[in-house]
Amino acid sequence: MTLDKLIDEYKTLPKICASTNYADKKSVKENNKAVDRMYEIVSLVNDFGQEGTKMFSLLLDISDNKTNIWAATHLLEKLPFDESKGRLALQIIEKVANGDDLTATGYQMWLKEYELKNSSMTAQHVLNIYRTRLKMLEDGITNPAQEFKDIARTIIEKLSKMSPDEKIIWDNHMMKDSKGNFIVKFPKGQNHNLSE
Repeated sequence: MTLDKLIDEYKTLPKICASTNYADKKSVKENNKAVDRMYEIVSLVNDFGQEGTKMFSLLLDISDNKTNIWAATHLLEKLPFDESKGRLALQIIEKVANGDDLTATGYQMWLKEYELKNSSMTAQHVLNIYRTRLKMLEDGITNPAQEFKDIARTIIEKLSKMSPDEKIIWDNHMMKDSKGNFIVKFPKGQNHNLSE
């Protein structure tokens, strides 16, 4: 499939997500399929290198059906980007996170996780993030796949036994301690953003 066709297909998927009726299982399934397909497309776009990222970055200017929010998230999570595009993507997400609805809450958590992935944080800080995320799961505010719920519980269990000052590092979909000991691995290509 050509890069143009991938981008065109991607543009159709946020509309499915924007029209999701969470009381209807079929609608939720369609939403989940659309999200999974967006991640697949981003992975394929990455194969086009800088040209792929450059074309994908144009989606940051499309606000219809929150396409720019999806694109900002996917750009920062999955694609190599230059400083100006990264800054623009972060500004889009920060604007959403400054709201007062459930989407804002989800993106506040996303920003904390993004910060975690891009820096070394303490076990206490990460533990606080995942305790909040688990509470959101248990309260029904978010509803990700069971696999993510299990991962969140594993993180909480392991980090509660660590020194609060232990440095936590993200490395290629894995969370490790400062000595390189494995804590948990996230499946590749899965959406860990709890705003969905």
